[in-house]
Amino acid sequence: MSAKLVLYSAITLCFNGLVLRRYLRDELLLTFPYVLVLILPTVAQPFCQYFLGGFCGVFVFAAAVYKLYENLPQQFVNVKDKVVLITGCDTGLGHATALHLDSLGAHVFACCYDKNGTGERDLVANSSSRLTTIELDVTDQEQIQEALEIVKDLLNGRELWGMVNNAGVCLYGEAEITTVEAFKKMWEVNCLGHFRMVKTFLPLLRKSRGRIVNVTSMCDKVATPSFPAYCSSKAAALGFSNVLRMELKKWGIDVSIIQPGGFKTQAVVGTQFITRYQQLLAALDPKIADDYGKRYFTTALGSMYTSDDFRFLEDFSPVSVAVAHALFAKSPRAHYLCGPPALVLDWIASHLPAFVNDAIGMLVTGTYVPESALPNDQEKRAAAERRQSQQRAKNQRANMPPKQVHFKLGTSESGNQESSTNGVQNVGTTETGNQGNSGNGTESTPDSTHSST
Repeated sequence: MSAKLVLYSAITLCFNGLVLRRYLRDELLLTFPYVLVLILPTVAQPFCQYFLGGFCGVFVFAAAVYKLYENLPQQFVNVKDKVVLITGCDTGLGHATALHLDSLGAHVFACCYDKNGTGERDLVANSSSRLTTIELDVTDQEQIQEALEIVKDLLNGRELWGMVNNAGVCLYGEAEITTVEAFKKMWEVNCLGHFRMVKTFLPLLRKSRGRIVNVTSMCDKVATPSFPAYCSSKAAALGFSNVLRMELKKWGIDVSIIQPGGFKTQAVVGTQFITRYQQLLAALDPKIADDYGKRYFTTALGSMYTSDDFRFLEDFSPVSVAVAHALFAKSPRAHYLCGPPALVLDWIASHLPAFVNDAIGMLVTGTYVPESALPNDQEKRAAAERRQSQQRAKNQRANMPPKQVHFKLGTSESGNQESSTNGVQNVGTTETGNQGNSGNGTESTPDSTHSST
């Protein structure tokens, strides 16, 4: 028996064993049409073995069987009795997901950063009475604690089944241009926000043995130029979620990660996206700004994503459906890649060498600013001369002696005011017998003050 035949047989045996296990645990929905799917590995094995040949056929066969196993129809828990909390529901993915879960019949706590904003009002107008909005900033532990108390009060005997950590922010700007404060903000929301929410609501989720769904990004694995703060914060959230999944197994809590890519959200194409970058430029050290040059920043602004960018999807349903599957499927997946770009780029990041990933990051994402945008030698000399001229002017102003203005105190009680012919001013009043000398501009009274400006 050849090694390839052994591999084919082992793959088929593993598939059948895992399917049987999930069926006995009532996780699969195997009605008559779907039962026929189970014979596909048996049919595909000779095709791969004889038509593809070699270990290439084994690889294709294994990938096809895994994809089949991953997409087998599943049983779902009863959605009607489930209570779910979602953060970041003002706009975008969180907003769409809250409405989708409400349409399925779940009781939804939709947390909005702006309680009275247009996003919150739209949620209320387009949802049922099962949806409740809560004001929440995931960087504010006091607000998180208040949200916990609100949820406890409104559960009405039900249990909190799931929590979706979706709140996130995005910042455009290379590492040298980004301020420490802006970098911290990314981590506060995109990573520590997840941690705060999990730590606060975990006692309720342990009681229900429910679900945690953390929304990251394809940027958690795919390095994207000009997004160092965003990519690193999402990568940290990915690592945290993977560890959390293992730690909470003993409590019966499933942790899933949603990794969307290529969706048109306000975090990426909104006006605030450009405003934040302009704020970074305004705070940039002038010398660093000269080193990069105006053309560089103009090019960077031109490379920013816009609302009409064809690479972005306006339909958020792939994410909403993935979140619902992670919350309510009896056997949720660990990772959900949403959007065509995420599917392709994740595979590339996982299987191809670094130089290929770098080339894709610089050429495909469209956010890499090339070396040609930097100042040429003539522009560098002009910038250096301008800085030197500004420095000389600054030094001259610093070395300039201050204007001297002498004040002379001393007017006799009788009203005879002394006058000075040399520009010294006489101000103030002294009692008789304490009149100051006027000849040299000094005062003899102990309570007088001499100032020069």
